[in-house]
Amino acid sequence: MVYLRVALAWLLLVPAILRADVRLPAIIGDNMVLQRESDVPMWGWAAPGEKITVTLGEQKATATADEKGKWMAHLKDLKAGGPHEVVIQGQNTITLKNVLVGEVWICAGQSNMQAQMGWLGEKPDIAAADNPQIRLFVTPIWLSPQPLENVKGQWVVCTPQTVKALSAVGYYFGREIQDKTKVPVGMINTASGGSTAQTWISEGAFKGNEKLGGPADISSPNVKSFYDRLESYQKARTEWETAAAEAKVQKKPAPPQPASPLVGSGYPPSGTYNAMLAPIAPYGVRGAIWYQGEANTGYPAIYAKVMSLLIDDWRRAFNRPEMPFLLVQLPAFNPDNVPPGNWAALREQQVKITKDVPNTGMAVTIDVGDPKDIHPKNKKPVGYRLALVALKNVYKKDLVSSGPTYDSMKVDGNRIRLTLGNIGGGLVTSDGKDVAGFTIAGADHVFVPAQAKIEGGQVIVWSDDVGDPQAARYAWADYPTCNLANKEGLPAGPFRTDDWPLTRPTTRGR
Repeated sequence: MVYLRVALAWLLLVPAILRADVRLPAIIGDNMVLQRESDVPMWGWAAPGEKITVTLGEQKATATADEKGKWMAHLKDLKAGGPHEVVIQGQNTITLKNVLVGEVWICAGQSNMQAQMGWLGEKPDIAAADNPQIRLFVTPIWLSPQPLENVKGQWVVCTPQTVKALSAVGYYFGREIQDKTKVPVGMINTASGGSTAQTWISEGAFKGNEKLGGPADISSPNVKSFYDRLESYQKARTEWETAAAEAKVQKKPAPPQPASPLVGSGYPPSGTYNAMLAPIAPYGVRGAIWYQGEANTGYPAIYAKVMSLLIDDWRRAFNRPEMPFLLVQLPAFNPDNVPPGNWAALREQQVKITKDVPNTGMAVTIDVGDPKDIHPKNKKPVGYRLALVALKNVYKKDLVSSGPTYDSMKVDGNRIRLTLGNIGGGLVTSDGKDVAGFTIAGADHVFVPAQAKIEGGQVIVWSDDVGDPQAARYAWADYPTCNLANKEGLPAGPFRTDDWPLTRPTTRGR
């Protein structure tokens, strides 16, 4: 079982200059993938004033350690390929082996991104995961009140054994990117179950944006108390592990586990950013894929603003102002929420992000949810659809990357005519049955189930109960019954034609 480990901040924040030897962060090591055709930061620690040379093939980059012992050099415009050796030389020499150059992606978010190949039990895909062109780096689940300079972890070659620890969504995404681009791919897995978007944003980014859920002061009593309790928990957890191991040897029951302070309290703002993202920035990456939102469904109205702040923050951290950021739209979940709960509203916020923030994209997963499990196990289409978005938007491949999307509406008597974009080879239903998932409303703003039919690139929606329709919605529920797709098999995402306040009654019947 993966459990939270407290970052002992003083250990990782002490500059690595107690010795004069050149030292490197964990993210820079054997088996890594460096981002091709880009500026690639290489950094570490040495004695103040020490000159450092980084060599890869015929390219050399130099740097001088500052007064705190930190140095950073930059490799530039590397061509895909390898394996290479990277030599870092100061008073000592470090040689990094089996290094590739290709595409590097961060896979981040909460538990549905964290969900590992081994946990899902994808035995055929695990057995076939022997691919030295894919490399994996997994950050431990930590929290910290301050940004850390290093993190435990190491790059490993993708094998049936190592892939078990990788995010399933991340692996299926990376596998497809590697297959279609024919270059090495590195996946940096940094995800933590139950985490809100706010915990992945730096303290500095919250200044002036405190209403979005960030602390005005990271050392406030509530936050400090949380970390005090977290440190106490880690000590108790370590003691429990020792006692449990002894009990097992003696064939006795293990003592009760200590209670995690996360239960009922959640993650503090900036906590995972400090411990899981800051130590890997500004490593050279192409972009990020993001599967998160479940923990933010309590306040969906601000989610687009929070995510806009997060994306800008990450782009600054990695010195990539146009870094692609691809989201997973929340899948269907919890059919008992009638009328629609907050999941429908949060999905709309996710669409808003892709419209408001440049170089973003989204994979629709409304059709691969689980009615009773917030952790649906069907992760392969999630990674595959994210890869389609990346291949289309980032790698400029000529393909269909999205299901049908809402374009415009026109009232035609007692019917609404909806024009859709991204129809690919044409509109279809995924199950071959009549179109399902639409509701319609008149001036009373009360939505009722509607009939619908496909006409070319349009969908006609109507109900005998609504003579003067004003608006239509599709898949507008936490767990909708819906089946609209294109011939490429990609589902239409939820949408609504109205902008009415969501506090009004939204459903009559089911």
